[in-house]
Amino acid sequence: MALRKIITLPTGYTADYIKIAKYDHQKERKYSETIFSLWKDEATRHTPGAQPADPLAFRVRLEGAEFDEIFADGEYDETLIYNAVRSGLVKVDRFTGSDTKDTPPEQRMLYGAESVFSPGQGQVP
Repeated sequence: MALRKIITLPTGYTADYIKIAKYDHQKERKYSETIFSLWKDEATRHTPGAQPADPLAFRVRLEGAEFDEIFADGEYDETLIYNAVRSGLVKVDRFTGSDTKDTPPEQRMLYGAESVFSPGQGQVP
């Protein structure tokens, strides 16, 4: 799974494919950090040797009550993260600016991003 939303970098370069690059999930500490990379497009992401437009484009960090809200059973699930991000349920950090807890969900950076499924993946509502 991935997300699709047109993002313009400060350099003016436009990309639209957002994919989880890595995560650190510590159930016992109720801590989770997910890093998303930004790719020119889906085809580029699947091109051997291609590099992301921004390898550390976005970050979602959840702790305590926020962790419990997203990960009810404590286990990491990338579908939950993607859906929370595109629904505006969690704030997203970006090196060029960040959502805050006061940012309305519909104004958060990745709100409304389209879900992109790899072949063989079922769609999740």
